Amino acid sequence: RTTALATVAEQAHRAGRTVCAVTDPTEDLYELTAGTAERIGWGDAESLIELRRAHPDLVVVADDVGRHLDSPCVPVLEQIADLVERDGGLITVAGESAGIGLRTRGVGSAVARGRTSIVLGRPTTVDGDLVGARLPRTRDAVPGRGWLIADREVTPVQIAMTGVMSRS
Repeated sequence: RTTALATVAEQAHRAGRTVCAVTDPTEDLYELTAGTAERIGWGDAESLIELRRAHPDLVVVADDVGRHLDSPCVPVLEQIADLVERDGGLITVAGESAGIGLRTRGVGSAVARGRTSIVLGRPTTVDGDLVGARLPRTRDAVPGRGWLIADREVTPVQIAMTGVMSRS
């Protein structure tokens, strides 16, 4: 999941978009987004708000959201998720569906309202419920392989690693 987020960040950066990675220096996403994203720690909601005000079409990537549900940035991520369609932004979050998707409110449900998701690995029933689609059952989980769900249409995908991954 982390490399998928880093790929989104790198491609958005290459397209000339302003990118923000919500991550801490001890997390893999921090290293993988060096040079492609403004990196803001989970406790620094003010910096995220300022960056979003300066760039309404901001691209945001955030990893392991379920581990940070009590952080000051989570309510800001929820607001960004609610505004991305209007402002031309993008928010991509990763985490265990069981941790972020079972809540009726929160960043997981805010992002899920966008009706576009990627589920990587072996999907669970909760993954399908979160994205509003029936996902195929698989026996093996291949790294980077999963499903793109857009408006309940399920398409198999393989996430490629970009040049940024060679730094890890």
